Amino acid sequence: MALAIGFLLLLLGIVTFFAWLPITFYFLQGLTTFSLIFWGMLALLLGYSERKAKREFARAVNDQASDQSEEIAPTETV
Repeated sequence: MALAIGFLLLLLGIVTFFAWLPITFYFLQGLTTFSLIFWGMLALLLGYSERKAKREFARAVNDQASDQSEEIAPTETV
């Protein structure tokens, strides 16, 4: 979800940078553009970090489960 919001904000920032109305104030246009691009990049970074953390957590859980099954498997009762 954060990636989608990030792409949307980044796209809006790029659109406001290139398609501003001549009536708007330069400062307001610059502030809006910078803010949209900044928050878009921040949301993309958070979304990427969240996905990476989920992948690493899933990998760690799978590794731990396989380690436990290897420890249990060799023991046999005679």
